[in-house]
Amino acid sequence: MIREGKEGSLCFFWRGKLITSFPVDSSKGQYPDEFFTSQADNIILQMMRITGFTIKEQINHYKLICNDTYERKMKGQGIWRSDYELFAVAIYALRKLKYIDDELHVNDGIMSFPKYKRS
Repeated sequence: MIREGKEGSLCFFWRGKLITSFPVDSSKGQYPDEFFTSQADNIILQMMRITGFTIKEQINHYKLICNDTYERKMKGQGIWRSDYELFAVAIYALRKLKYIDDELHVNDGIMSFPKYKRS
C-alpha cells in the first residue's frame, strides 16, 4: 500500500519489491527525506563511536535489517511502523555508505513519486 501525501510519496524498495512508503506533505512539515537522512547520519556516527564497527560491518548490519524486513513482508508477518522506519533508515545509511547507488541498483533503494493527478 502506498501512502500518499499532498506532494506525493517516498517509496522504499528491496530486491525489487516495494517494502514501504511514506507520505510527503510540506504543509504539515512532514519531510521524511530530511528525517531519515539525519537519522542515518546519527546512527552511522554512533555505531563508529560507541561500538567501533567498521564500515564493512555496518553495511552487513544494515543489509541484515533490510533482508529481515523483506522476509517478513514476503511471508505476510506483522510489521510495525517502527520496523518500517528502521528499514528506511537502513536504506539511507546504505546510500550514505555508498553501498546503494540509485542509478545502478534499480531493485534496491528509494524512489520519490509526485502526487498522482487524475485527468
